Amino acid sequence: MITKKEFGLLDCKKVYVYTLKNEYLTVEILSLGGIIKSIFTRDKFGEKKDVVLGFDSIEDYIKDDCYLGAVIGRVCNRTEDAKFTLNGIEYILSKNDKENSLHGGAFGFNTKFFDGKFEGESLLLTTKSFDAEEGYPGNLTLTVKYSLHGKKLKIEYNAKCDKDTPINITNHTYFNLDGSGSILDTKVFIDADKITPVNKNLIAKGFMGVKDTPFDFNDFTTIGKRIDNDDELLKICGGYDVNYVLNNKGNAVAKAYSEKSGIKLLVYTTEKGMQFYTGNFLKGQKGKYGKIYNKRFGFCFETQGFPNAINREEYPSIVLKKGDEYYSMTEYEFDLIEK
Repeated sequence: MITKKEFGLLDCKKVYVYTLKNEYLTVEILSLGGIIKSIFTRDKFGEKKDVVLGFDSIEDYIKDDCYLGAVIGRVCNRTEDAKFTLNGIEYILSKNDKENSLHGGAFGFNTKFFDGKFEGESLLLTTKSFDAEEGYPGNLTLTVKYSLHGKKLKIEYNAKCDKDTPINITNHTYFNLDGSGSILDTKVFIDADKITPVNKNLIAKGFMGVKDTPFDFNDFTTIGKRIDNDDELLKICGGYDVNYVLNNKGNAVAKAYSEKSGIKLLVYTTEKGMQFYTGNFLKGQKGKYGKIYNKRFGFCFETQGFPNAINREEYPSIVLKKGDEYYSMTEYEFDLIEK
C-alpha cells in the first residue's frame, strides 16, 4: 500500500511524504531529496520501532548538513580538488568541502524536488540535473524506485545523460537499530578484505587490506570495540568513514544487529563498494520525536562506486556514456536475530 500527503512547503512548493506499507515494514519517503524519513519495523518485543534518523519538519531538513536519509549525487563522496578530466576536457566542480566537492556539490540531489508517481506497489521519484549544474557535463535524468518486498526495502536507481558524465549515486540513511542512543554496541559484519583508504583531506587513494586492522569486520564486531584505537586512519576519519571493497558474491554484503532490540539489518547491492560511516559529524541535532542526535548515534551503509574514482585509474570507472543507462540496486532487509 502507498499513500501520499503534504509534508510542508519549500519555496512555495509542496513537499510530499509518501508512505509504503506492508505487514513487515512502514517506510516514509519525501519528495524533497528522495529522503527516507522513517523506517518502522518490529523489535523482539513486538513493538514498532523507527530505526532511521530524521526530522519532523521541512525547516529542519533544510538546515541539515549531514544528509540524513537523502539521495546523494550526481557523484557521492569526495572528488579531489573539485575537478576531473573527461574526454580531454577539465571540469571544475562546486567546492563545498574545503578544496573538494562533496556529495554532488552545494546543491546535489539531496536538495532537489522529485516528481512522484505510483507504479503498482512501487514509488518512482524523478528529478533532473542540467548541463553544467555544479560543474558536471550533460543533462541527466534520475529516477529512484522504492518498493517493499516482504522484509526488504528495495531501492533502484536509473539514469540517462546526453553527454558522458561521472555518476555515483547512494543513499545516506543513518540507521539506529535501537531507535535512539549510541550505536557503539551494535554488532557489524562487512564482507570485504580491502578498503580504499583516505588521506588527511579524506580523499580516497589506493587500496589497503583490513586483516589485523581495526577495519576488519569479517566477523561480527561491535562498532565501539576498536573505534578509538590508536590508529592513524581512524584518527583522520574521527571513527569509521571509509569505503569497503565488497566481495559481493550475491549474499548480504553487510549485516548489523542490536541485542537490545533484537533487530537485524542485512544489505544487498549491485555495487562494488560501500561506505561504512559511524555518524562522526553528528553534533547534537534535534531529530524526530525530540530526540538528540549526538556523535555516533547513527551509522550508514552507503552502497556506491569507489570514491574519487573519476580521478583514480586504479578504481573501476564511474563514467556513464552518452545514451547508456545507469542502473544500481540496493536492498535493506530487516529481521530479528535468532533467540
